[in-house]
Amino acid sequence: MGTRADCKAGEHTSDNQGLCYFCGVVVNPDWWRSYCGEKTMHLQQPKRSKTCGQHCVAMMAGVPVARVISRFGSDATSQAKILEIAAAFGLRQGSKLWVLNRDGELPRTGLLKMKTARRKYFHWACLIDGVLHDPSQEVSGRLAKCHEVVAFMPIEA
Repeated sequence: MGTRADCKAGEHTSDNQGLCYFCGVVVNPDWWRSYCGEKTMHLQQPKRSKTCGQHCVAMMAGVPVARVISRFGSDATSQAKILEIAAAFGLRQGSKLWVLNRDGELPRTGLLKMKTARRKYFHWACLIDGVLHDPSQEVSGRLAKCHEVVAFMPIEA
């Protein structure tokens, strides 16, 4: 069995769920897809929590949100922090942040950066294979009315 140092060096040790024992990154994507199915499980953050970024990364990487929170905490995530979290779970930024008034089609997978009406923080949601997942909502495909999408960040697995 590997060590945490091996994990940091990119040599992940798989647990019995196809995930790295130390960091939770998907080591065996085929096993994970057969376990979870091709459809991404929608995760809803607790009310009044600031864990939308952690929930988005968990949905995109296919890992339990508890692993993301236990490793990075439950504080609000900045753009730099969400990229750090995503990279730790095997995701990488596809290109620079897209401002939404830009011409062209958006990629089908990425993070939506949104401004909220009542809070000083940004809110994160994600597109996974063209399906919207807003962790503040109970079901996928719906965006909270008080959120204004300001940018899109493509993410690649």
